[in-house]
Amino acid sequence: TPTDYYNYGAFLISCGDFLKGHKYFTYRFLIDDKNFEYPLSFDIDRKWDFKQDISDKILLVHYEQGFGDTFMYCRFVPQLKNLAKKVIFVVQENLLDLIKNSGIISDGIEVVSSLENVDYDVHMALLDTPFALKITTDSIPYKNGYLEVDEDKIKTYAQKYLKESPNLKVGIAYHGDKNANYNGRDIDFVRFKTLLNLGNVDFYSLQCDTEEEEGIINLGKTFNDFTDTACAIKNMDIVISTDNVILNLSGALGVKTFGMFNRY
Repeated sequence: TPTDYYNYGAFLISCGDFLKGHKYFTYRFLIDDKNFEYPLSFDIDRKWDFKQDISDKILLVHYEQGFGDTFMYCRFVPQLKNLAKKVIFVVQENLLDLIKNSGIISDGIEVVSSLENVDYDVHMALLDTPFALKITTDSIPYKNGYLEVDEDKIKTYAQKYLKESPNLKVGIAYHGDKNANYNGRDIDFVRFKTLLNLGNVDFYSLQCDTEEEEGIINLGKTFNDFTDTACAIKNMDIVISTDNVILNLSGALGVKTFGMFNRY
């Protein structure tokens, strides 16, 4: 079934077999699950088959699934310039500023958050970029980070919201979107409290929450978009995160990041 092929593909990717894994990963669009809907199903006739020569075509790449997926997979979009005349990259609105102004976005790539007034020849879904590019574990680009924030913005953010302290700055994120199904990826904040007893360390919450937790400074209430989030992360010495968007964004920004995962 498509679900079996998709699961097999995800398994192969996790084992490092990107070529075969991403081939089976394409079966996700055949699964009867709203989370896996093809983003441009209304225009299926112009879907790129990954075989057609598109060197004279405008290729539209559309985000799918969550913010973290966009942050993870946007690293592959620049390589598509080698295949198409022009690349149009559609991202979520509150990711637009951050991705559009990062160094990986150069001539030949246009970043937008809407299909309004956008002209293209063929299209594809973002998570299929490794399949289209025949990416292997040895050819993953930008392994040390690829998203950037203006240095002045980072400094201004620190002056407004961070403690003036010589201590190590550690950012923590312990749950994802509370309206989404995270299937056991979250970790209760109480499990982090032992860390808060460490000396010479200032802990900052990177959760986009309003509630305050004892022993940790809440930065989430200062976030208006992901550029703000990125400024906070770039001011951290270390980020500790469960499997959520902060984990993906922190890695993409090249900040030292530790992932925490529940054991099943």
